[in-house]
Amino acid sequence: MRQLEYTLRFLTPAFIGNAEQNAQWRTPPIKHLLREWWRVAYAAKHQFKVDVATMRHKEGLLFGHAWLDGDLNEDGKKIAARRSQVRLRLEAPQGASADAWGKGTQQGVAPLSTGLETGYAWFGLIKRGPGKPDRNAINATLPSAAKPIESIRVLKLAVPEQHAPRIEEAISLIHTLGQLGSRSRGGWGSVHVDGIAALDVEAMQHYAQPLSVCLKRDWAMTLASDASVVFDS
Repeated sequence: MRQLEYTLRFLTPAFIGNAEQNAQWRTPPIKHLLREWWRVAYAAKHQFKVDVATMRHKEGLLFGHAWLDGDLNEDGKKIAARRSQVRLRLEAPQGASADAWGKGTQQGVAPLSTGLETGYAWFGLIKRGPGKPDRNAINATLPSAAKPIESIRVLKLAVPEQHAPRIEEAISLIHTLGQLGSRSRGGWGSVHVDGIAALDVEAMQHYAQPLSVCLKRDWAMTLASDASVVFDS
């Protein structure tokens, strides 16, 4: 097993929560995000000529499953479920106080402008019903700032040696484009991974296909590119 360690921080408020829907760091959404970008890395490795059933089978063997058909053990008996080979653990950063694992302190987010330049991200405050406070979020901090501690966690991974390169590739994609939690499609929950270089435009082309091709698929496995748009890297 290879041990991997990363420091994660939120650059925008993150709406991830526990069973009571209170904002709190948890490993399941991180594992889910890791699986999403693992698929993108897998598809790019195979030049996007992917059999979805095969990909899901390989994903299930690596990350665990309770649904694969045809998976057999050494005795030839069907396996109904398999434990994940990827182990995750979250720790508070060094020097954090005992209350670092408290719930998020960001009480809602002020509504953004409804103008076209930000209209895609507008949502306003999240209400929880009469007599209940607005849903809270984990606060954000810039990489150069030490606080608030609530936005920073150390992610420790243990992965099989042969799978480590693709996991590291997925982490690089998470750093460049990854977001966690509800409202993530609006830009909330943007994740920064300390010490990882963001992919430039040229590097991201490795994971992209034309938008017209992406729109014909019902399984997200690639970034979409538009040849009519020129980016300055």
